[in-house]
Amino acid sequence: MVKPQQSSVEAREFAAAAMRNYNGDLHRFLCRRVRHVQDMDDVMQEVYLRLLRVKTIELVRNPLAYIYGIASHVVSEFNLGKHRGRVVFDSPTVDAMVDNPIQTHLVEGGGHFERQVSEALAQLPPNRLAILLLERRDGLSHEEIATKLGLSVHTVKKYSMESLAHVRASLER
Repeated sequence: MVKPQQSSVEAREFAAAAMRNYNGDLHRFLCRRVRHVQDMDDVMQEVYLRLLRVKTIELVRNPLAYIYGIASHVVSEFNLGKHRGRVVFDSPTVDAMVDNPIQTHLVEGGGHFERQVSEALAQLPPNRLAILLLERRDGLSHEEIATKLGLSVHTVKKYSMESLAHVRASLER
């Protein structure tokens, strides 16, 4: 018989207890791996958030080893993100997309659905909005968008999927 997954209360209790019991060990572990001391709190917080998402607490036999595994992944992702740096979108294409995301008739006289879509699009960061509009409104392929914005095709696909997920989630509320 399959055991049901624990509740969010149990997940919070597990994560809080793990962070409380192993805080010193985790801090020493991260000190040797995080490039900048000022990033330590962000990394610790991300480890805690990932502990909250543990599906089945009973499978964690060695909490400290489990925390170290999560922390290793968080540090590598964090350091990779810092190493790549931020992407700045300063092209005229992005500026034009942000200034006029959708046709004005949808914003001015549209119904409830159109307003929801408009609000969801307004919440997107400029780079994701530009990619979504180039793809959906202008019919460009991921390769064409990547070339136009100076991004990798993988990044364009990722941003497109994130944008669509955001719009869908906004419509479900």
